[in-house]
Amino acid sequence: MGMLKRMVVLATVSVLVGFPVDVYGDEQMAKNVRVVESAGAQNYLLISNESAMAENMQEIGNFAPDNKDITMNKSLKPQAYKMDINRPYLIKPALRKSVKQASVKSVYKVGSTKPFWVTDFTTERDYSITAELSYRGSKTNVWVHDKQITQQEAEQMGREFDNNIHGLIAENFGSESDVDSNGKVDILCYDIQDGFDGKGGFFAGYFYARDLYNVSNSNKAEVFYIDTYPLMGMGADKDVTQAYSTLAHEFQHMVNFNRNVFEENTGDRMDVWLDEALAMAAEHMYTGEALTDRIDYYNQSKSIENGHSLLRWDYDGDVLSNYALSYLFGQYLKLQSNQGDGIFKEIIEDPNNDYRAVEKAAKKYIDPSMNFGQLLTSFRGALLVNEDEGIYGFKGNPLFGRLKPKIYSGGSNPRLFGGGSIVTQVGSLPEEPVAKGSDISYTFFTSEALSNEAPPIPMTLSVNKVSDKDTFLKGKTLANAKISIKTDSSTIGTGYASISGDFTIKIPKQKRGTKLTVIAEEKARSESRVVTVTVVDETPPPKPTVMPVDDNDTIVRGKAEPGSYVWVQVGDNWVNNGTQAGPGGDFSVKIRPQKARTFIAVCAVDPDGNQGSFTELFVRDKTPPKILSVFPLNGQSKTITGKTEGRALVEVKLGSKLLGKTYADSRGYYKIAINAHKKGTKLTISAYDAAKNRKSVTATIK
Repeated sequence: MGMLKRMVVLATVSVLVGFPVDVYGDEQMAKNVRVVESAGAQNYLLISNESAMAENMQEIGNFAPDNKDITMNKSLKPQAYKMDINRPYLIKPALRKSVKQASVKSVYKVGSTKPFWVTDFTTERDYSITAELSYRGSKTNVWVHDKQITQQEAEQMGREFDNNIHGLIAENFGSESDVDSNGKVDILCYDIQDGFDGKGGFFAGYFYARDLYNVSNSNKAEVFYIDTYPLMGMGADKDVTQAYSTLAHEFQHMVNFNRNVFEENTGDRMDVWLDEALAMAAEHMYTGEALTDRIDYYNQSKSIENGHSLLRWDYDGDVLSNYALSYLFGQYLKLQSNQGDGIFKEIIEDPNNDYRAVEKAAKKYIDPSMNFGQLLTSFRGALLVNEDEGIYGFKGNPLFGRLKPKIYSGGSNPRLFGGGSIVTQVGSLPEEPVAKGSDISYTFFTSEALSNEAPPIPMTLSVNKVSDKDTFLKGKTLANAKISIKTDSSTIGTGYASISGDFTIKIPKQKRGTKLTVIAEEKARSESRVVTVTVVDETPPPKPTVMPVDDNDTIVRGKAEPGSYVWVQVGDNWVNNGTQAGPGGDFSVKIRPQKARTFIAVCAVDPDGNQGSFTELFVRDKTPPKILSVFPLNGQSKTITGKTEGRALVEVKLGSKLLGKTYADSRGYYKIAINAHKKGTKLTISAYDAAKNRKSVTATIK
């Protein structure tokens, strides 16, 4: 198999206009679709699941989005794939006993070592490592495993946390706990085992609330974990400045947990999507800049195009899209509330740790009639049209000017999780589907340019190639157009285009050369389009039947699909340029005699270029050993010696009686013990190769 080249064989043949004060009360409503006039050049339909319950998936069609894979794009920087783990920890009433109540920690000096429990995220198992205290500051201790950063680099990181990060986060979010009574946060620097293989997502850091409790595998201290590879670089030299924003991010998680669990004493931590929005807001505050890597990932994400939910944290799928959406939502809320960074502390101090805290802030600062679902839709509208004024934008903030519309490209109408949405381009105000979930909303963004009697989007119809193997016909036309597919004798399929204009219609398999007429009809405009497609042959020929080939043969013979072109590969080389099989399928291809065990592969290619599978065989050995010699014998000889093919089986017979046998060595020499025989006795010596080919000679006793 390894010898076969498997080469491809070819046969020879927007600013809001008149933005209302009451956002949801005065907008034009038609056909249960909210209509918003914008200054863009396109008409958009925003479909949003306004449910605050992340798992509340609702129907707008019959296709569930598959957002399992992160988006890989060469234009994205490595930092765009940065993730963290704010590890969930079940807080049972029996365990609500912090370390501070249970034990007191030792005091460590620079150079001291101690073990830490960490997690291997490829196996989800805990294991212990030893780290050395490399910096002891006013607010933090920096511990380093396996000298992965130098003491000077640890000091640089520690001073940055003490001087610039700790105070910023404490002022804008709150204080951390102090379960070990040392007034400090432990920062553990090590290579987080996350399966990173040189590309894609990696864990930049994590916070694990278990460390705040007196339970097994707890580090019994305020700890967050910072990655050294690849976060600080993939070479020997490390750049600890790459970790600074992650320090702010993880410290917010720690502060958040202290406020919502310990201080509020509820045992309930903040929802992940909201906690991460605040953590990335902490990064934004620290850097003073937009998190461009999150925006870049948003612009490239296929999952967001397909309806990725803001609220449903997709641990096993495209979680990077969650980070992008959470970051942008946090910044949207900050700008719309006009409260600056203070909005985040107000949310974290609210006794509700979920969407209710956000809804309260929206009613207080944005619109008293706005509920959380409407805020979700407004946020998605802002991502789409990004107006300079009003609810559907980021208040003209240039940091968010690079956002791109995310247009749904799926083939049918998806079901959306709570907090999910899609956007399609449409020509005119659509009918709202009847069979939709109760929380599904439709918002039609009508272009100001198009509304001034601009011509409607022209009706087009394109149809994908149809083969003799296909059971579905696919194409694209206007949204919701009726599709009919006909042959000369009957209609073989009907259906409707989706809201994006894509259609997939089930049809029976058709023979090669069949002409199909595809008709798209748009009743509202009394228009139709017709396209004719011819079914192409994509069924490859079956594997040829090939006669055995011996090492003395000069022709490869067999049967293949009549009229197909037969290609023969001997060893690593093609020996012909396609030999056409006859009307009965017979073919013959000339070859040179080949050594035994030479690999031969034969395939057939039909006139349409479809290549069939290979028939594989090896040249059979039909040549007996070339030499067989016997050294002279006399009446006293009790051994027979000689030379033949290496490793051949050698037998000695007197008539039909076997006197002895052996295998020749690698050089062909053999030796067989026999009894002495009279002068004139004739013995038959035979040599057999591995294929049982025999060569015999007669030896006479002298």
